[in-house]
Amino acid sequence: MGYKYKNEGVELGFRLTCIKMFACLALGLLGLRLWYLQGIYGPYYRDMSENNRTRTIRTSAPRGIIYDREGRILVRNRPAFDVALLLEDTPDVNETVTRLAHITGRDPEQVLRDFRARKKRTPFEPSVVLPDVSREELAKVKVNSHLLPGVIVNTVPARAYPSESLAAQLFGYVREITKDQLERNSSHYRRGDLIGQSGVEKKFEQYLRGKSGYIQVEVDAHGARKGELGIADDIVGQDLHLTIDHDVQQAAERALGNYRGAVVAIEPSTGEILALASTPTFDARLFSGQVAIKDWEQLNTDSNKPLTNRALASAYPPGSVIKLLWSIAGLNEGLITPNTKVNCHGSYQLGRRRYRCHKHSGHGTVDLRAALRQSCNVYFYQLGQTLGIETMHKYLGMFGFCLLYTSDAADE
Repeated sequence: MGYKYKNEGVELGFRLTCIKMFACLALGLLGLRLWYLQGIYGPYYRDMSENNRTRTIRTSAPRGIIYDREGRILVRNRPAFDVALLLEDTPDVNETVTRLAHITGRDPEQVLRDFRARKKRTPFEPSVVLPDVSREELAKVKVNSHLLPGVIVNTVPARAYPSESLAAQLFGYVREITKDQLERNSSHYRRGDLIGQSGVEKKFEQYLRGKSGYIQVEVDAHGARKGELGIADDIVGQDLHLTIDHDVQQAAERALGNYRGAVVAIEPSTGEILALASTPTFDARLFSGQVAIKDWEQLNTDSNKPLTNRALASAYPPGSVIKLLWSIAGLNEGLITPNTKVNCHGSYQLGRRRYRCHKHSGHGTVDLRAALRQSCNVYFYQLGQTLGIETMHKYLGMFGFCLLYTSDAADE
């Protein structure tokens, strides 16, 4: 009997020891878990807890206004309305986006495709579903907000062009930053930001763009805004004053009409550009908000290349304008005088090729003044031969000409 009692005591002690060890292990694991959650992931869960009550909405800073030389507005900003979605507050994203498309009269499949293509974003940041909606669509969204959990409306600035297509290629346009551009400028931009893609908008991007602020709002369990907790104001972009004159620019474009060409009007005393016109052009208002795919494809495939600024991006033979430069070069080098005469028979033979004057019968004997007045080609063919290629190249560089060689230019 005593032996049996002794065994029972040993067995009971062993069980108590096991229970104590298990309790210590459990408490140790619990403490380790608490340390892990609070010490390692504490800030993360604190942010999650805070974001269940608050939302920080990044705002878009308005770009600077573009004026002409007289202070008239050429490009300004207008309010645009983006319908966005907070994924954390949306039980079924696809269902909500589809319902939103039906409410606004859009194609649900197209809206879903566009949304999936752009929905990458940081946690608790709104994802744009419908950019730049009309006021009618905005009213429909507001009326049906109870059916659209997680859907919010953000007011963002968009470009507006009071003069429609005036100087469209000169101003250029802004569009959402591309993936490559974002990788090169990750410290200054975020996904979804607008950036100048061409023209003045691109050239002066660092000055025209502003600095975004934010609004911190308190929300309820459904994501509905209950009040504002804090705000950081935007810093508006710097305004830009061009030397362009609105009236001169308008007159130049009207003179070009539907022809393909370019007009550059310069103030001789200062070198300021008064007009930089190129036709055919496009309606700048197409880029005021979200550009429709069909409009973008039409602009890119148009054989007239309306997006090309012919005054800057095309190469043309200088024509008779170069005669003034050759005259200056000849006089300055002492190779001719105002009285130097040439006999124009209507053409000039150089090697195997004959170059004709615009007056096929010829101008007869002309001096420098008469040659300039009558724009005699033969006089300046001979002067060019006298100057030589090295002298011509020197004076072209002195006057800021960009030397380009093309077979078409050479043929002319």
